[in-house]
Amino acid sequence: MLQIGDPREVRMDVRRLEKLAERVQAWTQTGLAQSVAYLVARHGVVVARNAFGIANYLEPDGPLKTDAIFGLSSVSKPVTATAVMLLVEAGELSLNRPLAEYIPEVSGKGAGAILVHHLLTHTSGYTVNSAAPRLGAAFRACRSAAQPMDKHEIIEKMLSSVYDLDPEILPGTENRYCGIVNYLFLAEIVRRVSGQTIDDFARQNIFEPLGMKDTSYGLSKSSSGRRVVPDPAAYKGIDGYDPNDSTRLALPHGGGGVFSTIDDMAIFVQTFLNGGRFKGVQLISPASVAAMTTNQIAGIGTRDQVGAWVSEASWGLGWMVQGAARWRRAHGSLQPVGSYYHQGASGAAIWAEPKSGLACVYLSVISRMDPVTEEFFWEFDKFQNMVMSCIQDDA
Repeated sequence: MLQIGDPREVRMDVRRLEKLAERVQAWTQTGLAQSVAYLVARHGVVVARNAFGIANYLEPDGPLKTDAIFGLSSVSKPVTATAVMLLVEAGELSLNRPLAEYIPEVSGKGAGAILVHHLLTHTSGYTVNSAAPRLGAAFRACRSAAQPMDKHEIIEKMLSSVYDLDPEILPGTENRYCGIVNYLFLAEIVRRVSGQTIDDFARQNIFEPLGMKDTSYGLSKSSSGRRVVPDPAAYKGIDGYDPNDSTRLALPHGGGGVFSTIDDMAIFVQTFLNGGRFKGVQLISPASVAAMTTNQIAGIGTRDQVGAWVSEASWGLGWMVQGAARWRRAHGSLQPVGSYYHQGASGAAIWAEPKSGLACVYLSVISRMDPVTEEFFWEFDKFQNMVMSCIQDDA
């Protein structure tokens, strides 16, 4: 359950929560973010739920509301991973089978060594540098086609552009974040195994059972009026990217196609904290929750956003798991090892801290990015620190 309650009932400092609200509001007032909506719950009690900034950059007097719908970008990945795990539990899919067993068209040199779990943990060997040009070209070709293409046709064209992509790194040896291919393939596996596209499968098996009424892969027509509209100028460092492109918004991409609200995503996070259960619905098993939120690639390293080597990537199945390393701009300093979370380039993040019973959702629209390092200037690490400081168990 999630219900609004008195923070003191769950040992959260009221004044510090007020300071958190003041700080987040200041971020929108000073231009660090266009929009921020956040929710903090502890032991199922919602202790903070706020929205600051504007909903549409073209309407500066239109305040953001708490039921605003945000594009989640890469926060979509734990949702796609959950769909995959439902098929694992049903005996229809195994993570330790070759990718090519489910998608025979995969033919890149060395791709035969890729297992499904390599996709979930970003250890497939695929890289953004090699995949992005192909996928971008495929999308632009679909976008400029003489006849408008169905959203699923576009996904198929994008898939076709990377079937013969070569992994740049030996699969299973390094974590190299490449959601645009890894999770594109995972969504396609869901389609081929279940017979349903990822948007239909997730709606029927995740969103509807949990009561996530405002969540979908691809922006639904009924929700479009509540979507937060970002200023494209904030993304000018990404070649050719328009966050408001109607074709892109409609795509049910497994790695970045989900739209949702703070309330719905709080349900999703709380479900994991509850061992896969919410309001009497056992969505996934405790065994799957444990596997998804535990480091599955011990001893495997990665590189952070600016290329610095990190000896322990610490990655679960669809979730990022807090290890000893703290990444530049990405991690707060106070959350314990073992917290699990995921962030998205748009400024979205979800976070669970099981030791403290925290379920947190932070959905934002960033206002700028570093044109050199392509780092997004967001404030989630500061948000994490302030939330952790609100816990007063020893008071």
